[in-house]
Amino acid sequence: LCSKIVEVQIKRPGNQGSASIFRNVLVKTCQNFFEQNGENAKRPSDEIVEKLEAATEELEKKKLEAELNIQRNKEKRRITGNIRFIGELYKQNLMVASIMHFCVLLLLRQQGDEESLECLCKLLETVGRKLDMSDPKKDKFFSQIENYYAKLTDIAKARPVPKSGKADDSEVIKASSRIKFMILDLIDYRNFGWKVKKGKKETGPKTI
Repeated sequence: LCSKIVEVQIKRPGNQGSASIFRNVLVKTCQNFFEQNGENAKRPSDEIVEKLEAATEELEKKKLEAELNIQRNKEKRRITGNIRFIGELYKQNLMVASIMHFCVLLLLRQQGDEESLECLCKLLETVGRKLDMSDPKKDKFFSQIENYYAKLTDIAKARPVPKSGKADDSEVIKASSRIKFMILDLIDYRNFGWKVKKGKKETGPKTI
């Protein structure tokens, strides 16, 4: 749908002539999404956490805990869905490679957040093949691609990974077994030439 809409010439108010600005609006919207869901972003679930910490009655705590669980699941579905959508836009040539690298680097900077690691795996599962096949002369971030997977491998193997990239920073990034297996599956998927192993179903957008 977006690949069709982007061809439509949209006339700006008060502007002579016409110009297709849908792509620009789409790119800006996607950039805003990542910035608003960054490390210091304020989410609705944070407000519930604050109420939970201030609660004194047991009944109120249980109610807020249930509300928090529902809200976090809602936020997770929204973020993951948007990540996959952005990846599909890139596959349709509606996003440039630099936007994808921006998204990957933003998620990598939040390595301690399992939600971000899961989103990163979903994103690379969607766009990894195309990024690998991009032209190094046109993609100035092409040389960084191997670093993405090297960092993910370190996380999966629970080795010390510098958060800040400094040699003297020896903080260990911890991840659950579920996230580690997700990372290893992604790396296997790449090593097999982005082909799904036998017995596994390829995930992707489904028609309604």
